[in-house]
Amino acid sequence: MRYWKILLQKQRERGNDGLTLPFLLGSQKYLPKEDAVDDIEDIILDMVSSKAFETCVRYCMGTQTIIFEIRKLGNSVYYPTYKGEVQNNLSVSTFLRSDLGNTIEELIRNLIEEFQDKIDNQKYSAEPNVNDRNPNWRSFSILNDVPFIEESFKLL
Repeated sequence: MRYWKILLQKQRERGNDGLTLPFLLGSQKYLPKEDAVDDIEDIILDMVSSKAFETCVRYCMGTQTIIFEIRKLGNSVYYPTYKGEVQNNLSVSTFLRSDLGNTIEELIRNLIEEFQDKIDNQKYSAEPNVNDRNPNWRSFSILNDVPFIEESFKLL
């Protein structure tokens, strides 16, 4: 099973919603073996082709940013097309349609614009900022994030 699927499942098991895209991609440095490293396009296309569960992209009020999660049935979503074809493995909150686009290709471009700088600067974890509508981005927490990732990856 791919690393991002394990993390989303473990996050759900501990009673939490999803994880940010920088968190998922940054976790790769804790993989137990050397694999090709995914970028934003790679992980999104993997989600589109995955049959394990439907991944949902939505805005999280707690972290004040976009997260990826195993879709909850109550989520109001749409399914961006991929190469002009219908797909139903990656859904997006209808609230984000105007921001993220109607196609997977637009989604990827918009996610790169939103998150690539955080990934490049190794700021993988979002902390709510009560004074702003944007999160404070930081490196992985040695006390919380890293143990969660390492424990999750024991399944690999």
